[in-house]
Amino acid sequence: MPNSPKMLIYKQSQIDILACNSSTRTDICSQKYALMFYATSHGMDELLREIMLINRLLLIFYSRSVKIKKTTVISEKEIIAMENTKIDRRVRKTKALLLKGLTQLMEEKDVNHISVRELTDLVDLNRGTFYLHYRDIFDMVNQVEDELFQQFDELFHENASGDDSTTTLTVLTNVFTFLANNEKTVRAFMGPHGDLTFINRLKELVKTRVRHSWEDRGMAPDKFEYFFAYTATGCIGLMEAWLRGGFQESAEEMASLADVLLLNGIHPLLK
Repeated sequence: MPNSPKMLIYKQSQIDILACNSSTRTDICSQKYALMFYATSHGMDELLREIMLINRLLLIFYSRSVKIKKTTVISEKEIIAMENTKIDRRVRKTKALLLKGLTQLMEEKDVNHISVRELTDLVDLNRGTFYLHYRDIFDMVNQVEDELFQQFDELFHENASGDDSTTTLTVLTNVFTFLANNEKTVRAFMGPHGDLTFINRLKELVKTRVRHSWEDRGMAPDKFEYFFAYTATGCIGLMEAWLRGGFQESAEEMASLADVLLLNGIHPLLK
């Protein structure tokens, strides 16, 4: 039999690997070793290291007499793509588990008092798994923030529509929607044990968006810094109050309230 199997097939009811044109149990065993040799010769370390996982990726349909009734041909590229998808899914699951543990710990203590061991013990992972993805707790926090603000930026692009994309109300709606979509993480990062860097980065992103609205309205550029310093403090306070209240109002309601307060002060609320 050639070293490179012509096609790889997965057996649905049993875990075994074989190449094409095999119909006996004896051949199943021999073809498995051929595939392992094939993986080695092609440098496919992932196939060798997780041969059981490959078994689930390949497809074999055959009768109880081990005669193949139907086969599905899967190319090398397809196998690698499927494997990468599997790996990506595992990575996302691991990172989500670590983030859940981190936000839980941040409800009790500051980030600089959280150790890798404490986090991994909480989520029942070993430290080696943590270090596959992050250098330390601070690196994890930075990466989480990067991912969050990437979502934040994408939200603005999704909701952008002509001139409306630069209105203050649109900016505020996007901000409160972003907070609501990431409630648990944002609650931890903006809470009493949160990360001040997160709030500062949020302010800078909002500042960029609000500046566009300011300029579109023909407002004096030299007054913008004072305007934003005043409004940012109020908006952050409003966000924190909303978080503490458990998101009782919708993102749209909070955005409208913030817009009214920014434009008219508290007078409309006193009526």
